[in-house]
Amino acid sequence: MKQPTMHKKIFFILSMIISLYSHAQQQFTHTAIKENISCNYDCTMLDVPGLNNNAAAILFVNPMSEKGVNLNPHPIGAYYFKNKWHIFNLDSKPIPVGSKFTVEYFTKPDDSHFQYSFTRTDIQQDGMALIDHPALNNNPAAKFTSFLSWSPETQGATTNREEINIQYNTVENKWAVGNINKKPLFARAAYNISLTSGSNGNTKITNAQPAVAINQLTVLPNPNAVFGDIGMMFMGATADGIKLPGDNLVLGHLDQTQLYSLEMGANNLSGRKNTYDPITIRVHSGCPMFIPLLNAFINKQSMIFNIEALTTKTSSGKAAAVYTLKLSGAYISIFKQVFDEETSAATTKIISPRKVYDEIKIVFTKIEYITAGATATDNQ
Repeated sequence: MKQPTMHKKIFFILSMIISLYSHAQQQFTHTAIKENISCNYDCTMLDVPGLNNNAAAILFVNPMSEKGVNLNPHPIGAYYFKNKWHIFNLDSKPIPVGSKFTVEYFTKPDDSHFQYSFTRTDIQQDGMALIDHPALNNNPAAKFTSFLSWSPETQGATTNREEINIQYNTVENKWAVGNINKKPLFARAAYNISLTSGSNGNTKITNAQPAVAINQLTVLPNPNAVFGDIGMMFMGATADGIKLPGDNLVLGHLDQTQLYSLEMGANNLSGRKNTYDPITIRVHSGCPMFIPLLNAFINKQSMIFNIEALTTKTSSGKAAAVYTLKLSGAYISIFKQVFDEETSAATTKIISPRKVYDEIKIVFTKIEYITAGATATDNQ
């Protein structure tokens, strides 16, 4: 048999090295300039071949100081949107032009560099969230770093914008993430983890409350006489504690806005278990609530929504409440104007003659489902 030539051996070895290196740690310096600052000026876009079109990449970003000055003294995270990664400020503050960051990344996860997305069973009674991973469980001496990673295209519009600390829970024998301001963590928030030989910097041991599974909210049909097809839906909203105006002509609901539709991850609420997909509502475009809602979206204001569903199928012929949804710890994640060209009878009944409406997606941390004589509450 003919032996491989030396240059073929060398080529094979180099190919293996290049293949291994392509998934190893890579690092570069990123500078925020006018051309790459986007979002609402609170993020800066990365344009790197190893990261573009790569939602699975694992990133760790740190701000750089020049002459002892950090131009962007804000907590940061990584954000994947439209096939590119961005660095964004968790507090929504603008990123100044000239801000610099060191970006360390891995083109795909491995045993030492991976993403952990919290599940509902990870959430503790005290609001902290457990990291359930074999390399960290029962290992209080573990050394690792963490960094927020957010991809609305895969995780939904869910992220944690608070500063965190990391502690070891001696009851569960797992590491736990908690917000410094004590706000509870919630499912689907995701962090990149890098196991290191260096110091964690947050290796505090704590006897936290044991983890508990939060019961899912189950919405079942109401068997009483007023339950039937939804005839009308109305929404009241407050933004940063200020009540927003309403827009309809139905007596008793003058301070609320009538909705075209409400979607909660399904066509209706019967039998649904809430998995905290954003609630989608559709309202008239240009109504008095439009500008305040748009401002609430732009400024990421804290909101509370009360959505009341009514039926007209009662013996008296008057509208009666089927249920009320109260959404707390909420914000508008998507606000867009929709032009609908459909002309079916059902659609025409809803949107004619304008054929345009505002579609709003609401993310929330607490939901209260209120019906006759009963209330169910669930926290994300």
